Amino acid sequence: MKIKKIAFYFITTICLTSCSIKLKSEMFFNKPETKIRLLEAENFEKTKLNYLVEKIKVDDSIYIETWTIENQNPENIFFLFSPSENSIANSCEIMEKIAFSTNSKVIGIQYRGYNYSDGKCNLETSYKDNQIIFDHFKSTLKNYKTVNLIGMSIGTVFAPKIVRNNESIIDNIILLSTFSSPETMLKEIKRINIPWIVRPLIRLKPDENIKNINSIIELENYKNGILVFHAKDDEATGYKMAKELIEKSKCQKKELILFEDGGHFAPYSEKYLDIVVIKINDFLKNKN
Repeated sequence: MKIKKIAFYFITTICLTSCSIKLKSEMFFNKPETKIRLLEAENFEKTKLNYLVEKIKVDDSIYIETWTIENQNPENIFFLFSPSENSIANSCEIMEKIAFSTNSKVIGIQYRGYNYSDGKCNLETSYKDNQIIFDHFKSTLKNYKTVNLIGMSIGTVFAPKIVRNNESIIDNIILLSTFSSPETMLKEIKRINIPWIVRPLIRLKPDENIKNINSIIELENYKNGILVFHAKDDEATGYKMAKELIEKSKCQKKELILFEDGGHFAPYSEKYLDIVVIKINDFLKNKN
């Protein structure tokens, strides 16, 4: 009886002291205050590459800015879905290196409200905008040997959506610091941010948009190529999501590259960026 009382008080204490934390999808966007022109972007290097800024209409009075960096007579095309920090400006260096190394055209897509794009961003409008912009270029895709998508950070949520709607024409998807399923994402958020001793007391309550982030499902029928980069010490999107994505992929060619350090932005870092570009180039050449 005494043991039952102790157990009862223990369970009651847990119930009374446990708490829930609401997770809103707005947390994924960190809009920079400074607006940057393409030629003013940090890490920009003068090259023989071509540079173009284009604003594409996605809705009434809403125009989204795209940045294009391309080699002379490009053979391949990439669409880049960037992280939310500085958006495309944060991706200029990798865009240049990919364009030069793989002889490609690389199109980076801004988010609503970022830089010189109109409106206010969220997950739902971004899904729609990205598809409209992809469709804008769709008629030109037959001019390239390969059509490829790159997603970095929150961009790894958007790239798989494009694949799901265009599986037959996407040759490769490349994901840097990726998301996978909502279940693993919530486990990783707990593991990284909450001390183990209180994890059982904490309930995470994601909104519907977060619940619907599921690259496993988006890519469930995709069978071409998937290349994933992730750092083991990533404290924003835990690397177990990268492992899950690769393990469940049905792609004919797939590869996971894990970095020992560098955090969330390891693939963009000076230490690893050239390795990432070399691996992407090799992956394009690999037909298996």
